[in-house]
Parts: sequence; C-alpha cells; structure tokens
Amino acid sequence: MRKAFTLIELLIVVAIIAILAAIAVPNFLEAQVRSKVSRAKADIRSLATGLEAYRVDNTAYPSGNQYNVSSRLTTDPPTPQYMVLERLSTPVAYMTNGLLPDPFQAKQRSGVINGTTGDSTPSVLTAIELQQEGTYKYLAATIQPSANVLALTAQNGTSGKAFWSVWSAGPTLVKPQIAGTGLMGTAPVPTPQAVLAWVYDSTNGTISRGGIFRVGGAGLGSGEPGGVFFETVSKTAK
Repeated sequence: MRKAFTLIELLIVVAIIAILAAIAVPNFLEAQVRSKVSRAKADIRSLATGLEAYRVDNTAYPSGNQYNVSSRLTTDPPTPQYMVLERLSTPVAYMTNGLLPDPFQAKQRSGVINGTTGDSTPSVLTAIELQQEGTYKYLAATIQPSANVLALTAQNGTSGKAFWSVWSAGPTLVKPQIAGTGLMGTAPVPTPQAVLAWVYDSTNGTISRGGIFRVGGAGLGSGEPGGVFFETVSKTAK
C-alpha cells in the first residue's frame, strides 16, 4: 500500500506557507525602506560636508539651476548653469562623487502645494524629467534673490540663515515641488502644517508622504554649517 500526502494535508501546508509569507513580506519591505532612509540621510550628510568644503575655497555654495536637480542631462552643455553637485568632485575633489544616486528616485511631482493645508495633486514625470531624478535634488537659495529665505527653516526660528537644501523624494517617490509653490519664499509664508505635510517623518508611517530634507549654509558667519535635517524641525513645530 503506497504512502503519500492527502490533498487536505497539502492544502494545510500551503496555507501555513501563505500565512508565514503574509507576515514576513511586509516586514521585509518595511526593513528595506528603513534601510533606504538611513542610506539617504547618510548620503545627504556627506553632500553637506562637501558643500561646506566647497564654500571654504569659493566663498559661496554651488549655484543651483531652475530645475532644482543636482546633475545635468547628457544633452545639456557642461556649463555652471547645469553642473551643480558634480562640482563637488570636479575639478577639485571635495568628495569622491557629488552625484550620489537617490535610493528614492521620484516617479511623480507634487502639484502646487496649498500653503495652508499642504494638499496637492501629484502628476507623473515625463521621460526627460525621470532622467533628471537619478540623484538627490539641490536648491541654492541664491537662485531666487527675491525669495532667498527657505520658509521651512523659518518654522524653527532660523529665517534667513539657510542658503541651500538637499533632499530626496522619500518613500512615496513623489518629489516635493519647492520653487513657486509657497514652500520656498516669504510671500506667502506657508503654515507649519503645510510645511510638515511635505517633510518625511517615520512616526507618520515608514512609507508616508514627504521628502527627506537637509537645509543649511552660512553667510557672513551666520547659519548652520553642515545643515540640519527637517525632522528635528517637525518635532518642535507640531
């Protein structure tokens, strides 16, 4: 007489495997996101160090471009207008590579952000825009002299002391649209709620809305050399 598994026994084993997978997979994915967040913060700290080293020699931070991106397309001319964070590694190597890959490459862009509620309707990035999103985003406040105060830092009482911002899109892969939305500039100054809606905070959920920002810079001895992460601001502004 042959011995074998019955259909019921086989179904029980499959059910047990499915239950274990349902428990393990979400935990694995969450751990993966946490690891990427840690990597993004470490990379941005390194870029902050490179920016400060660049400023020591050049008495200014790298000028940004109108796209708030750190690299240039292959079709762009190799001019300062397009070369941004790559200037941290060439021609003088303040760091080995200024164009570090962003683990959270944006797939969408937030629409105009409501300065009171922080609400917006994201839109899908075009093929060319997707090509620009491979590295961390960079903004030099000096690219818009009429709006050279990052409202995000104003929420922490450091208005006028931030000269740059480096950020990642965050786990939701939605790039916060900074310039022209009210998150940058003095008119109108967004409410703390609107600002915090676009600052990633793991206490809102491992995969939650918001970019991973670091702001800093110093002019004439003021400011915060090396920068600070926004999540420290959010905890005081809530």
